[in-house]
Amino acid sequence: MELEKQFEPILDKGETIKSVLKPNKLKFWVSNIVYVTLFILFYLLIFLVASFGMIEEQTMTTDIAVVIWSIFAGSSALVYIIDIIYSIFYYRNVFYAVTDQRVLIRRGVFGTDFKSLDMKMIGAVNVNVTLLDKICRTNTGTILFGSTSSPVGNTMRNTMYMFSNIKNPYDEYKKIKSYIDEKKTQNEQK
Repeated sequence: MELEKQFEPILDKGETIKSVLKPNKLKFWVSNIVYVTLFILFYLLIFLVASFGMIEEQTMTTDIAVVIWSIFAGSSALVYIIDIIYSIFYYRNVFYAVTDQRVLIRRGVFGTDFKSLDMKMIGAVNVNVTLLDKICRTNTGTILFGSTSSPVGNTMRNTMYMFSNIKNPYDEYKKIKSYIDEKKTQNEQK
């Protein structure tokens, strides 16, 4: 009941919530750390190639290289700290809901943003379980929703409507799919 209050500001009159989901905390944090680490490693590789080339050409001394490496290490630590603070605020605000009329996504860092997709507009529902989901052993995955105006993209990053890091994604998929089918049957009978 407490989770349902998160969606009160945008519920239509007579709209009822069927289920509310919160991302799995462990999977959320692990994936966040992995993505930031990959980002930093990418720039580290570029930095390594550039700095070793400059040292070999003797356009940079080792003392200057130590200073630059220290700056890189400090800025990497700062990126991690900023990401952790951002993620704390983000995780507190992210919830997903399925109502009898639409799917809702609530998230935000400093404010609260909502996205909604009407059930009658949903043309595809997919489940994506990644290698990271399997490695974490959290039984998590992502449920992606597609419509004609917002199709399921080739990658999860291109998909506008998705429930990320959801526990028991196949069970939740079945529930959501039954809600969608129920709504479509009601619309056909009208």
